[in-house]
Amino acid sequence: MYFLIKGSAAAARQGSSGSSGESSSGKPDEKADKTAPDPSVTMNPFLMAGKMRLPQSKVNRISTRIATYIVDDMRPFSTTESRQFRALIHECEPRYTFPAKATFSEKIIPKLYDTVATRVKNELSNADAVAWTTDGWTSRITQSYVTVTSHFINKEFELCSHVLQTRDLEESHTGENLGAILVDAASEWGCKVSAITTDNAANMKIAAKVANIPVHLNCFAHTLNLASGKVLQIREVANMLAKIRSVVGYLHRITTAGITPE
Repeated sequence: MYFLIKGSAAAARQGSSGSSGESSSGKPDEKADKTAPDPSVTMNPFLMAGKMRLPQSKVNRISTRIATYIVDDMRPFSTTESRQFRALIHECEPRYTFPAKATFSEKIIPKLYDTVATRVKNELSNADAVAWTTDGWTSRITQSYVTVTSHFINKEFELCSHVLQTRDLEESHTGENLGAILVDAASEWGCKVSAITTDNAANMKIAAKVANIPVHLNCFAHTLNLASGKVLQIREVANMLAKIRSVVGYLHRITTAGITPE
């Protein structure tokens, strides 16, 4: 019995020394040290996640979110090259690699436009009646544009409005040229327009006839603005406004000088 217990204890000591990476002679086992994994690397979830490749589906979702941000907030494409913006995205997802700026402008955003345009076309085709508002405007660099907006009530009796397009107008602002833009817009978006609202310009009235839109309404706000301008041209009204400006100017001067009016 004594020899059995002594032999078991020796075997246990030999097994524990072998598991610790040492040989029977007490020297370190170099082979075991080379093959043993470093637990600080294999067991660290942050280091393991950093080495994992980001799935392509996740890359596509992040790129689409960035494109949506650019479109909704009307940001320039150069936003994707901003150092601080890239640092923000890297803080949220270090494994994401930014594509080139041209990828956003030529691929991602046009694809996003096609998706939204398809949805809007379906809504327009299901609407019982569609009305348009349109107007021409000029940018700071004197480039002319025409914007078309649609309005309709959906099946849930909700008023929906969509800016369909903004097109540059290189030709003269004649009613025929404006009407041609409206005809192209109706064909592109696949909707029959029941009514259109514009300002009181004569060329807009001609454009509605060229586009064969049955009902043409003048913008009430523009009509009110024209009426207000006509009122200010009346002599009695102009004299009264001149006296009011004099009183306001007097009160402003004495208040600035620190004088209290009696």
